[in-house]
Amino acid sequence: DTLKRSIASNMEEERQFRLPEPPKFPGRSEDPKNFLLKIKLQFSAKPITFESDERKILFFASYLSEEAASWFDQLLQENSPVLGNYESFLVEFNRIFFNPNLILANADALMKCSQGTRQVIEYSSEFRRLANTSKFNQAALVYLYQKGLHPTILDRLTMTETPEKLEELINIAVKIDQRVQERNLMAKDYTHINHPVPQYHTPSIQNNNSMDIDMITERRRGPLSEQEKDRRRINGLCLYCGKPGHIVADCRLKPKNSMGKAQTQ
Repeated sequence: DTLKRSIASNMEEERQFRLPEPPKFPGRSEDPKNFLLKIKLQFSAKPITFESDERKILFFASYLSEEAASWFDQLLQENSPVLGNYESFLVEFNRIFFNPNLILANADALMKCSQGTRQVIEYSSEFRRLANTSKFNQAALVYLYQKGLHPTILDRLTMTETPEKLEELINIAVKIDQRVQERNLMAKDYTHINHPVPQYHTPSIQNNNSMDIDMITERRRGPLSEQEKDRRRINGLCLYCGKPGHIVADCRLKPKNSMGKAQTQ
């Protein structure tokens, strides 16, 4: 009973004793020494409250913002093992935000980062982690991300307009990769059945009729839905006519006076 009363008394004292809140830490734009000192004072003043590593890390993370918050969010997405131990978490924090050569190191790592034999989603996870602690702008990140993609995925991407945002590009690349994997699986299953390959014959159309059909198609063409846009991007089809082998800027079926409108669809 005496021990219980002592613990209850100490907890009440901790609730009443309040230190100024630590400042928000945005990332490498500020020196982390002052931030870490304030955090340490909070832990020292309330040892019962912050008895577990989990509470320490959660309290620590609640005062991260901007770049630092993105870094912590990435740890959560990856279910990083450092989240289970405060000392390990602190070591990782110091490695990222105390390293004076981090910008150069990340720039080198990003330029060397490639998909290889991995799935796009795995490559994207590593690329995001490096990008979150780099100083590259969106245009540079988009270029470097494309540069590291497997040729099969990159070939499909070149058939559509390149997004300006990294996340938009990643979303398209992931969808393309999923579609490629699905097709590979279907082709593999089909060969095991040993059915003869069907021969498809497309009736020929005379050139003069073809021109008329294209003109009719053009007159009937309406705005594309977002689902149809994604389908054409994933399959490397023109966003204007829906045919493969070129992008909307090079589409011969697109009237010259609709160039601006077509590119925005």
